[in-house]
Amino acid sequence: MKPGYAADHGGLVQDPVAVPAAVHQQSAGHLHMPNLLIDTRNGAATPDSSASSQVPVEIQEALLPKVVVGQYQHPFSTWRRRYMVALVAVITAFLCADQNLLAPNLSAAAAYFGLNDQQKDTYLGGYLMAAFFLVGAPAALVCGWLADKHNRIRLLVAIIVIGETPCLCTYWVTTLWQFFLVRMLTGIAVGGCFPLVFSLLGDLFPVSQRSAMSALVQIAVGAGIGGGQMLAGIAGPATNWKVPFVVMAAPTLVLALVLFVTAKEPPRGAFEEALTGRLVAGEAYSETMSISKLKRLLRIPSNWIIILQGLPGCLPWGVMQTYINDYLHLNKGFSVELATVVILLFGIGCGVGVIAGGAAGQLLYNWRKESMALLTGVSVLAGTAPVWAIINADLGFGGCLAMSALAGFLVSIAGPNLRAIMINVNTP
Repeated sequence: MKPGYAADHGGLVQDPVAVPAAVHQQSAGHLHMPNLLIDTRNGAATPDSSASSQVPVEIQEALLPKVVVGQYQHPFSTWRRRYMVALVAVITAFLCADQNLLAPNLSAAAAYFGLNDQQKDTYLGGYLMAAFFLVGAPAALVCGWLADKHNRIRLLVAIIVIGETPCLCTYWVTTLWQFFLVRMLTGIAVGGCFPLVFSLLGDLFPVSQRSAMSALVQIAVGAGIGGGQMLAGIAGPATNWKVPFVVMAAPTLVLALVLFVTAKEPPRGAFEEALTGRLVAGEAYSETMSISKLKRLLRIPSNWIIILQGLPGCLPWGVMQTYINDYLHLNKGFSVELATVVILLFGIGCGVGVIAGGAAGQLLYNWRKESMALLTGVSVLAGTAPVWAIINADLGFGGCLAMSALAGFLVSIAGPNLRAIMINVNTP
């Protein structure tokens, strides 16, 4: 008689109880199935003492019941999620416009405060910008920590109000220390918005679309910086160097109110594959940042690489955005308006580079994940050549425009891809 079968009126029938009961008896990668013989004539079941069969792992897996995880449906419609990303991108553009509003009118502000050329570069170009990011960097860390514990929409609204109200008050400053104070507080909004924005992006779109969404936000950053400098370069000489701060801050506060009224907090981890089963079962992802989680994050090599490259990598672009406008005006002989146009071309190049870089990075990531990181490194290194030409070569206005656009295109490719990498390698 065959193992695992029973006699029934002279024939063999497979025991319906023996097989499923045996699938749980495993040893050394094989399944031990006691050969139970059912005597259908008297209903008794007796084990076959002659031998036992061993079933390969592949058959074991086929016999085991399959656990099918349903597909999680995001509670927000696609259009609602797109609206939230678009609104956040516009707000980000206005926030980043504050960052370099002073650059086109650096000399005018220095004259207002009674500073000479050396003091202008030291206090306004150096200390003031350092103070701006001295507060902005800790604000980013604090907001990233709070994002795991509180409603991110409300946090974003709060830091916008905290940062943009002082920016609005720039119009009424009369002393240098007052200007330092309001610029420091404005740095809270610019620095604190990014961890919240990209945390929201990770819960609004799946990994296959995050690079594109990250590129949209990066476009907003470039458009904000370039547009803010363009506005300051035109409105500043025509009116007052303080006016651009009011023009940027007022609509940002209005948009913060719109965000508060129309946007809702998305479910955490909504598009993380590892959490699909829990979300389908109706469980909420509630893990928050802790010391142990921070240690786990610091054990991820990708996080260390991105952080360490960002520290020296931001220096040349920070110097360029702060000083290049004034440098072109005083050292190259361009008017404030023409120098601002050169920076505007840098911003336009950044926008194009972000779109192309985001698309290329996503394609490369879908092909081979490590190729996205290679793209970011090559593009940043290539971007140093046109910047060197702007500073050292005798290019004229047209040549500076071309090199500025090329530099913006190359250096901006890394932005959306680095942010997408950070989202992809870390749990929400």
